[in-house]
Amino acid sequence: MRSIRGLIIAVALIGVVVLAAACAAAPPPYETPSAESSTTAPPPGPSAPPTTVKPAARPYQLGEDQHTSFSSPSGRLHCSIGGYGVVCLIHTIDRSKLRVIRNCSGIGEHSKPSEVELSDEVRLACYNDLAANPRRNEGVGDTDWVEAVGRWARINGDELAVLPYGAALKAGDFVCTSEEFGTTCVNVKTQHGFLVRFKGLVTF
Repeated sequence: MRSIRGLIIAVALIGVVVLAAACAAAPPPYETPSAESSTTAPPPGPSAPPTTVKPAARPYQLGEDQHTSFSSPSGRLHCSIGGYGVVCLIHTIDRSKLRVIRNCSGIGEHSKPSEVELSDEVRLACYNDLAANPRRNEGVGDTDWVEAVGRWARINGDELAVLPYGAALKAGDFVCTSEEFGTTCVNVKTQHGFLVRFKGLVTF
């Protein structure tokens, strides 16, 4: 009788040991994520703005000592470009967001700028002169580009040298490109420039 009872106790003890071993080996019902596995990678941010401004492909190259004036196809914008830089008259665009310039030469004590200039940097000015005159036979400057990439057009009674949309002129380090949304001029060396459009002026 005692031998049978001892056998039962031995079998019971073996069962307890086996069950304990099985419980220790089994994975928990859920696993707590580690700090590394629970960290969600941040979404990629917006692309960084370009650090350079690319001029239009194959702009017409003016001669080293040449300069010229051109008009936008609409006739609203007149610009002059040469190795010295770029000047665009902006009195026909929206200037409401431009600051008033004090002591404007020939215009008045306080006035909105009438032109934007580009050399190494962009500068607003208010001179009362024809810094850019694309009218035929009125000091337009070099006109070889008109036959190559431009055209003469009569706008508001004047025959103007027009730089068509998609065309560009280059003089020294300066490139001006005519597009439907506006005219962009840039110094390719310093990467400073501006965009002139009817809605306003953007400088960079």
